[in-house]
Amino acid sequence: MSNPHSSNRRWTTLFKLAFFAHLFVTSVLVAFFAIRGLIFSSHRFSRFYLPLLASSLFSALPASAFLFCALRRPSAAIKAAMWLAPFMSLSLGLLLLAAGDPPGLALAAVSVASALAQSLYGCWASPRLPFAADVLSTATRGCGGAGAGAATLAALYAAVWACGVSGLATEGYRLAPLFVLALLLGLAWPMQTIRTVAHVAVSGTAYAGSSDARVSLGAACAASVAVPAVCAVRGAARAMRIVAGGDADEFLFSCADCFSGVAGQIVARANRWGLVHIARKGFVRASVEAWEAFGRAGMGRLIEVDLTSSFCFLSGVAGGALSGIVGGAWVLVVHKELTAGVSAYAFLIGYFVTRIAMVWPQACVTAYYVAYAEDPGTARFDSTISNRIRELQASGD
Repeated sequence: MSNPHSSNRRWTTLFKLAFFAHLFVTSVLVAFFAIRGLIFSSHRFSRFYLPLLASSLFSALPASAFLFCALRRPSAAIKAAMWLAPFMSLSLGLLLLAAGDPPGLALAAVSVASALAQSLYGCWASPRLPFAADVLSTATRGCGGAGAGAATLAALYAAVWACGVSGLATEGYRLAPLFVLALLLGLAWPMQTIRTVAHVAVSGTAYAGSSDARVSLGAACAASVAVPAVCAVRGAARAMRIVAGGDADEFLFSCADCFSGVAGQIVARANRWGLVHIARKGFVRASVEAWEAFGRAGMGRLIEVDLTSSFCFLSGVAGGALSGIVGGAWVLVVHKELTAGVSAYAFLIGYFVTRIAMVWPQACVTAYYVAYAEDPGTARFDSTISNRIRELQASGD
C-alpha cells in the first residue's frame, strides 16, 4: 500500500519543479522580448512600456487604500468596492470605446457588460453587507499580516514582466498570440503563488496567534492552481442553476443538479479554507477537514453566502480598472493605437496587485471561520457567527 504522505510529497515536488520551469521560461521570454525591443525599436518599446510601468507603480496606491480601509473601516470598504468596481469598469469601457479600433471596441463591450453584472450583483448582495462588515471587523481585530509587503513584491514583479509584453508588442511576431498566452500565464501563476503564500502566513498567524506558518513552495504552487480552478467550477455551477431555474425544463435542471453535485465534491477536496492548515496537513486533507468541520457546525449556508471573497474580487476589479484607466488615458492622448493593449495589461497588473494586498483581510476571515467551525463553543468567539446562522435558518435563506 502506498504511503499518502509520500504521494503528497511527490505531487508537491512535481508542482514545485513545474513552477520553477515555468518561471524560467517566463524569464527567458521576458528577457528576449525586452532586449530585442530595446535594440531594434527602442522608441516603440518606450511608448508601450512607460505607461505600463506607471500603471504597475500606481497599482500599489488603490491596493493600499483598499487594504487600509478594509482594516480600519470595514463597512465603508465593502460598500466602496461594491459600487466603485462597476463605476470604474464602466469608465474603463468608455475609455476603450474612445480608442475606436476593433480590439478596443471588443474590450469596451466586455468592460461595460461586466459593469452591468457587477451593479446587479451589488444590488442583490446589499442585504448581506452588514454581516460581512461585522465578521471582517471581528476577524481582523488585532491581527497582523503580509498584504502590503506581498503587494509591493507583486508590483515589482509586474514592472519587470511588463518589459516582456512591451518588447513583444513592438514587433510583428508570427507566433505572437502564443507568446502572449505564455506571458499571461507567466503573470498569473507567480502572482497567485505570492497571494497563496501570503494567505497561508496570515491565516496561520490569525488562527494560532503565532508567526510559525511554514508551507512548502510546492504545496503553495499546487494550491495556486487548484483554488482559482475550483472557484471557476463553483461559479459555473451556480450560474447553471440560476439559468436552469426551477424544474420547468427537467433535462436542463437535471444537468445543472448533476454539475452542482460534481462541483460540490471538488470544492470539498480543494478550497481556500484548507490554506489555514496546509502547513501541517497538506492541501487536500486540510480542505476536506475544514469542509467537514463546516458541516458539523451547521455553517454550510453561511459559507455559501459569505461576501468576503466577492468583496476582495471587486476590490481587485476596481484597482485593476483604475490602473487600466491610468495607462489607457496616457496612450490615448499620445499614442491612440496602443490604448487597448496597454489598458488590458494594466488592468491585469492592477487586479493582481490589489488582490494580493487584500489577502490580509481575506485570510483573517478564512482563519476565523475555520477556528469557529472546529470549536464553536469556545469563549474565544462572540455571537457574530452563531447569530447569523440562526438568522439564515429562520429566514430559510
